[in-house]
Amino acid sequence: MMEGEAKISAGAPTASALFVLGSLVSPERLEAFQKAIFPERPELPAAVQTFEALAERAGIQPGTPEYARAAEEAMSGGGQTINVGGPAGGPQFGPTPAGTMTITDPTSPTGYRNVPIPGSPLATEAQGATRSRSSLENTFESMFLGYKDLQTSGAIRDVGAGAGANIAAYMQTSPLGREIGKATGSPAEATREAIEALQPSISQAIMAQPGMSAKGMDSERELAFFIKSITAPTTDVNTNYATLHALDMRFGNGQLLKKMVAQKVITPEEYNKITRSKRISSVLGQLDEKVDQLFTMDETAAPAVPSRLQQYFGGD
Repeated sequence: MMEGEAKISAGAPTASALFVLGSLVSPERLEAFQKAIFPERPELPAAVQTFEALAERAGIQPGTPEYARAAEEAMSGGGQTINVGGPAGGPQFGPTPAGTMTITDPTSPTGYRNVPIPGSPLATEAQGATRSRSSLENTFESMFLGYKDLQTSGAIRDVGAGAGANIAAYMQTSPLGREIGKATGSPAEATREAIEALQPSISQAIMAQPGMSAKGMDSERELAFFIKSITAPTTDVNTNYATLHALDMRFGNGQLLKKMVAQKVITPEEYNKITRSKRISSVLGQLDEKVDQLFTMDETAAPAVPSRLQQYFGGD
């Protein structure tokens, strides 16, 4: 039997009858009843399966008064705290959001954390946020590699390079220089265009975060313009590295630079230089201000950014 307390909440009204029936009859009779009434759907709803699995771990037997009380609490969706075999006076929690349940987590300061019930709308939105974050991580990596190619070929300004190299890079990234690069099929210009082609995906992923809604008709366009301005392949490469790191910290998994070191794209010394850049805090401040200015966030929606996703996935 698992000691402590667990808290279960569900938001699937169609599962209510099965919750109640499951507390009154044996699992075998419940399964037979479901197959007779719903032959095309032999499996229990995800919320019911989650409740039964948690009840089994807690040692609560179907058909007992304790099981019936737990089922009533679970299907109420109010997030009440219920005892599942733990000692009296155990840990107490505040209300659990509908569509979530509380599980034990040794890595959490409280020993517990909330997770979406599988199959619930909250779980679906959280999965969407995870896919969005994964897409952003791929975008950040591709852009970082593009900047590195430009740096290696001397086709982007770099404060670590000499004056002559920076003058040449400046000429290449000027409007006239870029047009000449396009006309001559310059590999460097092709890389710049590839980076610029990836910029819209960043703003689109930010706007696609669950609970994010635009305040005005031009909010999406303004965000896209802002992202384009802070990731331009015509600015100093070290500035762009720090900007990508800041974006990864806010909307990715925060592991971009470590991955680049592991792949030997950058050295540990370069890693330290980037992470110490004052550009990072500047970009984070500008980004938060811009998002707050252009969008509203529904706090009851599935978490979107890593700091909020941690309670669901325990990520960094």
